[in-house]
Amino acid sequence: MGTTCTALALDEDRLWLAHIGDSRAYLLREGSLKQLSQDQTLVAKMVRVGVMTAEEAKTSEHSNVILQALGTSPEIAPELWSEGMALAAGDTLIVSSDGLHGLVDDDGIAEIAGRMAPTEACQALVRCALDAGGHDNVSVGVFRAFAATSDVAAAENDTRRIPAADAARSTRQSPVFERQQ
Repeated sequence: MGTTCTALALDEDRLWLAHIGDSRAYLLREGSLKQLSQDQTLVAKMVRVGVMTAEEAKTSEHSNVILQALGTSPEIAPELWSEGMALAAGDTLIVSSDGLHGLVDDDGIAEIAGRMAPTEACQALVRCALDAGGHDNVSVGVFRAFAATSDVAAAENDTRRIPAADAARSTRQSPVFERQQ
């Protein structure tokens, strides 16, 4: 038995990704959703090498075959970013298990995560996946970047905000992230 893992690390205004399996990380920027992680599944590999189309992959009987997972082999090759990606105020990060992206398409994920606060977006995305027949676990995290405020004390007392950098010591505007509770 193994598990998938998609982890994000933030340092000031930069994002790093560590990933193994078929959970996903997305970036929603200015209304456009981009998958940051690469699925480590048989059908995803077949699509990447041109043996199968993306449309065929959606209905493949092999869609649940994971090529890598934690705990299944002593040797794994996770996806690890060596360089951070710059984030901007307004960016939304979404991390989810395959129970979401298997049932809610990218347009639906982008629409919900883009118009709702992070906590409400998580709840709505899980609800959409379950309403669509949720046959797998559904885990979702939504995080939104916003410009650092001059009121550092207020941000530090708000448990829903995670400052990416100490605005009092920073000479540039670094994003701050909201998290679900």
